[in-house]
Amino acid sequence: MKRILSLILALGLLLTVYGFTAAAEGEPVEINIYGIGDFGGALDDSGKPNGNPGGARIVGKMKELTAGAVNPVVVAGGTSYTGSAISETNHGELVNAMYRAMGVQYAAVGNHDFDWSDVNTRSEVFSGWENQGGFRFLNANVYWTTGAHDGERVFWPYEIRDIGGVKVGFFSVIDEGNMSAISNVNKEGIEMVSAVDEAAKVVRELRNDGAQVIVALAHVYGAQDAPYTVEQPISANLAALIAECEEMGGIDAVFGSQTTSPMCGMVGHTAVVKAQNFGKLIGHLKITVAADGTVTAEPELIPLTQIAAGEENLFGSDETTREGLPVDEEFLALYNTYNDALTVLMDAPRGVSDTRMSFEPDELKFSYQKWYLRNNLYYLNHVYGEHVDAYFHQKGGIRNIGSQVIEAGDTISLRLLYASAPFENYIYTLDMKGADIKKLLSGECQYGTYTSLLQYGFDVVYESADPFEGNGPIASLTLNGEPVEDEKVYRIATNSFLYPGPGDGIDFSAGFNATHTNVLNRTALLKSILHQSATLSNLEGPGLEPAFSPTVYEYKADSLEGVTFTVTNGASVAESEADGKKIYTVTSAYEDPYTEPGTVQNVYTVTLK
Repeated sequence: MKRILSLILALGLLLTVYGFTAAAEGEPVEINIYGIGDFGGALDDSGKPNGNPGGARIVGKMKELTAGAVNPVVVAGGTSYTGSAISETNHGELVNAMYRAMGVQYAAVGNHDFDWSDVNTRSEVFSGWENQGGFRFLNANVYWTTGAHDGERVFWPYEIRDIGGVKVGFFSVIDEGNMSAISNVNKEGIEMVSAVDEAAKVVRELRNDGAQVIVALAHVYGAQDAPYTVEQPISANLAALIAECEEMGGIDAVFGSQTTSPMCGMVGHTAVVKAQNFGKLIGHLKITVAADGTVTAEPELIPLTQIAAGEENLFGSDETTREGLPVDEEFLALYNTYNDALTVLMDAPRGVSDTRMSFEPDELKFSYQKWYLRNNLYYLNHVYGEHVDAYFHQKGGIRNIGSQVIEAGDTISLRLLYASAPFENYIYTLDMKGADIKKLLSGECQYGTYTSLLQYGFDVVYESADPFEGNGPIASLTLNGEPVEDEKVYRIATNSFLYPGPGDGIDFSAGFNATHTNVLNRTALLKSILHQSATLSNLEGPGLEPAFSPTVYEYKADSLEGVTFTVTNGASVAESEADGKKIYTVTSAYEDPYTEPGTVQNVYTVTLK
């Protein structure tokens, strides 16, 4: 009997979806959904035919599309803010100005949208973005697990709008697997329940509330092969979610996000579009509601840049895309105001590179990863002042700095550091036994193409002969030439994304005596480079020997005369004597932008034995 009642309910819902319930007589109603996904703060115009179009061109094209469309609605996929200096230095303020200029009405919540808030600031940050941008965040499957709202949804789950006389329901979910892609400090106090289950629940509620059309903003993994046309099937979690909602009345159209590849196709009668990332494409869902209530939806991808697969242009060409886009002059003027102020901060030299590196594959990328890790370790030992043996970081957190090749001796700017470390990852230091360190290193660790965990400090030799793969069984593990012992405790460091661990073989939960330094990886890189720009090298003298802690440079010598050293990177040295000591004050040629007056100095002291 229960099953019969369920079938009757499902049939009634399907009749509503496909128009068998009588609708008002009249002309068909057209609704046009436009949007961008995974914008990642990409407000800068890259200046390349296949690069990011930039905020002013995105706004210009969106205004052009919506001005010529019937019943337009503009949406945004999740992960809107994190990823660029011009967004991060004002915590998304300019992205919200762009969303307001585009007319965004609804935005999905992505994993990186949690990067700038914690359990105490989350509501304030998200409501502030809504007020700035003039839109509403939607999400149905993120719940509070603490405080006065324990067990309640964090966000508004859905909304029904009357568009041209048609009731249209908008809702959003995020794939629960995204919890592992959020730093622990940022996900405290929340949980992501099943996106599939919650979507089905919401679809049923929307249909019961009279929604004739349902549009989902889904920050959920989906897969489709090139050339991204309706003939190509869509699979993975997104397809499963759509299928699960059919019994509840179905979803008519999905605006996807999360992955960086496009999608444009159908899952049954459901149209799916995903506009890649960085505003390179605008997704379009054309929805038509016939007089009898029948709903049809068609997906389309509108190129704002050239996207190719090998020799084939999938979307756009040099002639028809970026350069031909309308530019919104009002937003461009606002962008220039922000960018002019930012340029002074971002592009001033802060030090020099000590190695040749790039993000390009092969040994240059190998050097780039080691440079990043080495400077985090240097910061902890020589600036922060805590003895740490090794530093661990996730491969995905060391980001793309483009095709530029940085030579040893080239200046390093804050813009490069923001590109290298765009996420708000804080450093943790902790103790760990040698046996647990070996377990970490034998999982997915080293610098190579096929690894996801990187480290600097331990000397590890893998049984694999390929240094760029370097995971699996360990042939030897040493620290400063000494074998790492299973029961010996070592002090290591990692970041707030990895500690205590997202699982999947990257697990720092065996660590203990953990300390949250409250220092961002990006800040550590800056402080490390500045500190090294105010140091002496090749320090020699009669019987000279060190007697210093990591952050205090004290030496003893047989004589105060005859001390020699090398000064690099344009630093200046002032010599003085006081109380039987020779004092060398080294002043960097570069300024710290986060201190006043910004002078960076190290003091070396030599006393008699």
